[in-house]
Amino acid sequence: MRNNVRQCLDVAGGSNIENQYTVFQDCHERDSAAWLIDDTSPITPTYPVKDGIKFQIKSLMHGHRALYWEEDIGSSQFRLRIRTSIPDYTNQWFVVDSRTMTIRGHKLKTHVISNQLGYGYTRNMAAVMRPYTGEVHQRIHWKDGKRQNIQN
Repeated sequence: MRNNVRQCLDVAGGSNIENQYTVFQDCHERDSAAWLIDDTSPITPTYPVKDGIKFQIKSLMHGHRALYWEEDIGSSQFRLRIRTSIPDYTNQWFVVDSRTMTIRGHKLKTHVISNQLGYGYTRNMAAVMRPYTGEVHQRIHWKDGKRQNIQN
């Protein structure tokens, strides 16, 4: 996932793979910045994922752990983290809204993947789920290439 200054959603911080944050950093071709889209249907949807398909975003790092939001950091924001995949844990599931070009929480559809409120385009800024306000950096598009990534 990439923001408008061409920084990609990357895995960083924390003491181990069970407790790592996602931040926007300079793009590179390593697994920490590559993501697997995994849905519950028997056939993986083509990119971009269509509206209404519930899916997980999993890191291509060892273990294919799922991106999810858990930590409340104020202003209705929840920091995104990489954790073990739990199929029935609703905060790990997302849906696409093609009208607004956003990735929304399946459980809380008013929240979208975004940068942290008030930080603008800043390197190493926290990737969060927060209420959709129509800001340009809350919108996404799909990038073709050797590594499939979702850009914002």
